[in-house]
Amino acid sequence: MKTTLHLITASACIFLLSCSSYAKKKFKLERKFNFESKEDFKKYIYKNRLFPEDNILYIDTSSLYGFFVDKMKGGSAGVYLGTYLNDSSFIKSGSFLEENTSCKGRVEDEILRNVNLKEIPDSIVKKGKKMSSYKLYHLSNNKLFDINKHSKRHKVFLMYAHAFGTYYDSMYKEVLSIQQKNSSEVGVFIVVADPVQMLK
Repeated sequence: MKTTLHLITASACIFLLSCSSYAKKKFKLERKFNFESKEDFKKYIYKNRLFPEDNILYIDTSSLYGFFVDKMKGGSAGVYLGTYLNDSSFIKSGSFLEENTSCKGRVEDEILRNVNLKEIPDSIVKKGKKMSSYKLYHLSNNKLFDINKHSKRHKVFLMYAHAFGTYYDSMYKEVLSIQQKNSSEVGVFIVVADPVQMLK
């Protein structure tokens, strides 16, 4: 199972492997996930204050494979998992983002575009597997995440992996800034790709 988890995480950040050695050093790319306990990981994440503590999620072992297969169809290695309207409906990604799903600026533009939509036509809404069909847990208290309890119009899901280093930090902060400016309409959730579920 550990091998599978490492392979999934590696596939999630495959695009980073082609970066120059300078970029790897600058952004601390390909860091090893070597936390000894869930508590150690929580302290690290909270110390960096990149995300709201209650909105950091991790994937149960039983849902791990299916989640990554479903969310990374077409070989996407992007950090953006979608803007959901409800449990199964989400806004289709624009063609500009689809050309490079790993680009920080394109992800920010995509989310801002979605947030600024006054009306959402059916033509840009896509149905997919229910988010509630995956077992996602809050890192803060290990309670099961329920998307249906969140009433915000837009529920934005981003992925985090320790191997990303600091590469996406500025993007995470920008997306959270967008959320804070539209707090009545937008919620942001971070799904940790690392094997947190294996930690005690």
